[in-house]
Amino acid sequence: LAIESARMLGREDDLPLLLSSIPAIDRGSVSYGRWGAAVSVGRERTTSFLEGVAPDHEVARHMEPADGGRFISLADIAQKRRVVFLGNDLADKLFGKGNNPVGRTMTIDGLPIVVIGVLKKKFQDSSNNGPQAASHVFVEWTLPPSAILVATAPSKGIVTNSGAGLSWNV
Repeated sequence: LAIESARMLGREDDLPLLLSSIPAIDRGSVSYGRWGAAVSVGRERTTSFLEGVAPDHEVARHMEPADGGRFISLADIAQKRRVVFLGNDLADKLFGKGNNPVGRTMTIDGLPIVVIGVLKKKFQDSSNNGPQAASHVFVEWTLPPSAILVATAPSKGIVTNSGAGLSWNV
């Protein structure tokens, strides 16, 4: 079975069923997102695409952290940690080019949150929300900032078979 890429309707609770029913799918991630999230560090402010994701989003979307950082983990979800993974261009804009933001606090829509990682610079000509991951903000999908996401955005999921994506929207 070859899964190249497809869109289909679905819900969060469909993900375990897909993973257990289709052997070609080796991982999956819930994903919520919306444009226009207010992000800031001190006086530096901008808006960005905010995406609430699960840990497998890292592999499914090739979100490799730069040295010294990490992606969102199962422990972050279990402990409801307020942590964020930043696109590299956004990190440069907010914290200054060449500065390491890991461990520093920023705000998303007024909520303080700690940076745990920055996307390693990569060539990207497409993604599920356009080639903009370098300027996106990624949070753990059940965290309070995600309540903002749930109220305003469709649910989305990503499942893969060794890198080929299958996503759904409702």
